[in-house]
Amino acid sequence: MDYLWEITDFWEKTKGLCGYLELNLEEIYHGILRCNKPHPTKQVPVLYENEDDERLIGIPREFLTGYLGLERLDPRIHFALSIGCKACPPIQIFSLHEHECQLDEVAKNYVRSRVKIDADRRIVKLPILFLWYEEDFGNNRRVMLWYLKRFLLAKDALKIRKLVTSRRCIYFHYESFDYQLDPYVRRHPSPTCVDVDHRKAITTYWGINY
Repeated sequence: MDYLWEITDFWEKTKGLCGYLELNLEEIYHGILRCNKPHPTKQVPVLYENEDDERLIGIPREFLTGYLGLERLDPRIHFALSIGCKACPPIQIFSLHEHECQLDEVAKNYVRSRVKIDADRRIVKLPILFLWYEEDFGNNRRVMLWYLKRFLLAKDALKIRKLVTSRRCIYFHYESFDYQLDPYVRRHPSPTCVDVDHRKAITTYWGINY
């Protein structure tokens, strides 16, 4: 297996427990972590997309979007989440008590290695996820660059500052997403996952129980 799309309906089949509610990856990513914002290719929020979903009968919307969901969207999640592809950040485990420092660290690693700035030509090269989730980083691209500035080295942060504060046009080039699986993932196709609610080891095939 070389590409994630070789697993049929990967995002829908891969599920986990959030409290007592079983949610798939789409619902966890867009419904919980992104505060129920729509998938980039859809117009409808993921949670309650299907009004006939038996899991949600009797559960008020405020519970899912308020209790389960985050109070605000933290753009750093995009630098932390990985689906095992080459274009993704490295896979790692986050601690409940240290996640703020860890999120800052993965953001620095991702932005410094993936964002390229040609100040003379006024070109900024970005991974395509910044196009897909542009609204998560601000209400326009200059705001997005200003947000990314905090994670760059001083010399690159200065370049961004000059580009953003200038009234001249900035050109954005987006790199395509490499869906090829990371070599580590291909070598370990059947990891053991842990259900943190019940402390039981569950053998899965990339999170999909057959």
